Amino acid sequence: MMATLLYLQKGTPIIYYGEEIGMNNSWFKDPTNISDNSAMRFYNAADKLGWSHDKIMMNLNLTTRDAGRGIMQWDDSDRVGFTKNAAPWTIFKRESHYNVKDQVNYQDSILNYYKQLIEVKKTDLFMKGQWQLIDTKETVYMYERTYEDAKGIVCCNFSDEVEIVDIPEDYTIKNNILSTHEPQINHHQLKLLPYSAFVFVTK
Repeated sequence: MMATLLYLQKGTPIIYYGEEIGMNNSWFKDPTNISDNSAMRFYNAADKLGWSHDKIMMNLNLTTRDAGRGIMQWDDSDRVGFTKNAAPWTIFKRESHYNVKDQVNYQDSILNYYKQLIEVKKTDLFMKGQWQLIDTKETVYMYERTYEDAKGIVCCNFSDEVEIVDIPEDYTIKNNILSTHEPQINHHQLKLLPYSAFVFVTK
């Protein structure tokens, strides 16, 4: 949902590797697994203050730069497809089920959603179109893109509950071009599932 909201606005989107398959940051159990030298200095200082190992590692995992420098997971093999023999610079396989090989042929995978999203972004409407925020309920972020005679609407539900959104009466939904979940449309009302996104073009 967040990728849909961000990528279809004006500007150039930037993908941080692993995002497109749902990878999370690395999670370290010991400071010696972290290459950043400041991690061990912090660990020793916190240890002297009486912090527990778990508390120190929680803090390090949330702040160290190395957490975001994990290995791109190409498959679920021993070295996640990144290398066959060489020792990696960091730990890996925190969540090996998030990998390119498993997702590339799965129609509803995160990877394939990103591919669809990028194709939508490459259209004139979402590359060159004007941007306008649409006033709606607090839990929903909705905006319009317009280019020549084309209009596109992006609706994102930030709530953990189903939201019913009113579509302006002068809008006619012509084509659902992208959605995280199957949308439900009733005349000029759109039913959005929790944390879902829906993109459509209008006549």
